[in-house]
Amino acid sequence: MIVFVENNTNFILYCSVAKVLSQKYGIDCHILTLSRAKKLEIESNGVPATFLGDVSPTNSPSFESINRIIENENSAFTLAQYLNQDRHLTHYSYEKSLNLIRDYSEKFYAFAENNNVQLFIGELTWANELVFMNISEYVFRVPYVDLLNNYVFNEPKLTFFDAKHSLKYMKLTAPNSLNHSAPLIINIENFVDKRINTDINKIFSSFSNYSATKYKEKYLLIKKYGDKYDYKYDFYLKFRFNILKILNRFTNSVFEPFLFQDTKLNERFFYFPLHIQPEATPDIVAPFYNNQIDLIEKISLSLPLNTYLYVKDHPDGLGYRSFFYYNNIVKLKNVRLIKTFITSSSLIKNSLGVLTIAGTAGIEARLLSKPVIVFSDIFYQEIIDHVYLIQNFNELPDLLKKISTMNGICKSLNIKTFIDFVENNSFKGYVYDPIIDPNVLDKKNIESIAFAISTFKQNLAPVN
Repeated sequence: MIVFVENNTNFILYCSVAKVLSQKYGIDCHILTLSRAKKLEIESNGVPATFLGDVSPTNSPSFESINRIIENENSAFTLAQYLNQDRHLTHYSYEKSLNLIRDYSEKFYAFAENNNVQLFIGELTWANELVFMNISEYVFRVPYVDLLNNYVFNEPKLTFFDAKHSLKYMKLTAPNSLNHSAPLIINIENFVDKRINTDINKIFSSFSNYSATKYKEKYLLIKKYGDKYDYKYDFYLKFRFNILKILNRFTNSVFEPFLFQDTKLNERFFYFPLHIQPEATPDIVAPFYNNQIDLIEKISLSLPLNTYLYVKDHPDGLGYRSFFYYNNIVKLKNVRLIKTFITSSSLIKNSLGVLTIAGTAGIEARLLSKPVIVFSDIFYQEIIDHVYLIQNFNELPDLLKKISTMNGICKSLNIKTFIDFVENNSFKGYVYDPIIDPNVLDKKNIESIAFAISTFKQNLAPVN
């Protein structure tokens, strides 16, 4: 049985995919939800569902016992990390957060123990799901994955990742696809041209159509399906967050001439693209580097003489950060905050190299023969050459000096291997919130997602 762990409004997408998996591939599907109203809606669409709040953990071990099992199996697991990084739990007291996760975890344990689950599919961006994943994988040895749009290609492609966005499941499903003698399936020059010059946001037709109508529609759904049992549906927190976004956008537009700059001709610089926050990549994949202001300051202190750091916000990140956040960046004398309309690809092309916490800008940089520095393990760092992982900030000054002598040219010997590997482990289709982009529910896309999940499940080896 495959179990989807729903998040926000993605249960609408899961219902359609589950029907195809059941009817076409004979795979039993189930949806686990934190909302009683969603359970009724899902079941009315002919898909079995369980409201986690109804699960009885009477015979389950205590959360403290479950936590000890996980810690013995996964030395990197610390519950404090999840409680402190979750964007909603940060507003709750430690005791309230812990009690919520304790209740969820004991009930999830009972659900996993009493059902023959072969695969969990979820979002892996919230504290409760990250604990679910650890229970699933380290207690029951059942894979728990996130189906992501991998953004490597210039067309929608799906890849199965774990919470750390590693190659773990790619290696399990296609262990021989890293063979360097495997035939290449792409023309690298054509690939680079298409990948770098394609605006990824335009791939998804409704990305830019996040209008007031969409906000209203989503609000009505939250009101309809929201449940006090689901801490992510705290109306006050959501309302405050959206008001702050509007205020930040207005304030930043007023002060834009004083904050953001154009690029300077013939200036030597490294490029650091800001991650959106809160988000899984900086907050979960690299929690010890998620203070991007602190990270920028450390890079600033490490730069060679007469070299700048160009920092640019993600276009979708406008409104997430305040004037004071940006002002802390522009105070640094050898750092420039670049206008957001300037394309990331142009900055990469003219840079000495790229620094990123764990973003896909590193892939674009290597495609353009630029060296890359990352601050956390990331899936492409395992394969692509000249991607340098910083494990100690004392290494950074010497590494930046070394890279600056390359003058922005550092050709890759194995970028083809990487692209071939990801292509062999990717599937057609894309996933997204169906309220924002209704096209995700198109029949062809649903069938593509179902095929991807069926194939992945069939090829999946047991978790050790």
